[in-house]
Amino acid sequence: METVEKTQLTTVVEESGIEKSKGEIISNTLGKFFEKATEWNDTIEALQINDVSEVGKMKMAREGRLTLKNQRISCKKIVDEKRQEVKAKMADYVLEDKLWLKSFQMIEATYKNLETKLEEKEKYAERKERERLDVIERDRINQLIPFNEFCHIEALDLRGMDDESFERELAKAKKLFDLDKAERERIEKERIAKEKAEAEERERIRKENERLKKEAEEKERLAKIEEEKRIKDENERKAKEEAERKKREAEEAKKRAEYEAKIKKEREEKAKIEAELKKKREAEEAEKQRIENEKKAIEEANRKAALAPQKEKITNWVNSFELPSLETTNMDANAKNNIKEIAEKFDAFKKWAVQQTKNIK
Repeated sequence: METVEKTQLTTVVEESGIEKSKGEIISNTLGKFFEKATEWNDTIEALQINDVSEVGKMKMAREGRLTLKNQRISCKKIVDEKRQEVKAKMADYVLEDKLWLKSFQMIEATYKNLETKLEEKEKYAERKERERLDVIERDRINQLIPFNEFCHIEALDLRGMDDESFERELAKAKKLFDLDKAERERIEKERIAKEKAEAEERERIRKENERLKKEAEEKERLAKIEEEKRIKDENERKAKEEAERKKREAEEAKKRAEYEAKIKKEREEKAKIEAELKKKREAEEAEKQRIENEKKAIEEANRKAALAPQKEKITNWVNSFELPSLETTNMDANAKNNIKEIAEKFDAFKKWAVQQTKNIK
């Protein structure tokens, strides 16, 4: 190990910025512990234990570990005392306090590392014993696993059990396994015989079912033929009834249409006659009213003419000329043209007559 830790301590002190004299006190006070640690490291490396019989060396490891532990505790005591001194001083010594603490932490880690090494050597025999028991336990588990159903490995203390007790447990498990194997073989034979009988019964049932199936299929085939014939006859009967029904409906529809056409024609002829009669009555009424109106107009004109001057009387008389209305609905085209021509000439004459009245003095 040399004095690496001591060198690191010196570096930490120098880089801390603390007063040189105080840094030297820390280095000198704790440096001796690093020196002892270096010496112990060489001793520990030289102490080799390779057999459980080397009890003396293991004892030396224990004594060395306890010595180092005491030195570590002494170092801690010194550090604690120094820290108390520092803490009692003013705040300027806080840096020194932290340095003491950090220094001890380095020493403590170093010593604990050495103690751990010695503890490993101290407990060499215990470790070897655990390893031996681990091997025994794994071996016994491997032997019992095939028979675990009859020995319950998890309930056995395989590490603390002596060889004789283990052999008794193993023999008991094997015996139970063999008995169970024989019972399983007997049960397997019975199962095979039972399966054979069941297979034969299933085959018999299969053949019987096949025969019944064929009979059922034949019955179903004949029933299907019968049903198809029944359906065919039923469809033919329904088709015939439907054709007859349609024929009846067509005949009834024809008769109903003829009757409705006849009624419609009669209604139309009646309506036409009524319309002609109404029109004739309206024309007669209109003509009667026109004649009445003309009569009244002439009378009124005559009455006025008797009172009016000569020119006015003549003018009123000409203006009273009117052609009576004439119904031409039932006349042919030639007659209608003649009436139109007469009306036009009458209008022309009336215009001429009106013009002549203007020349009367």
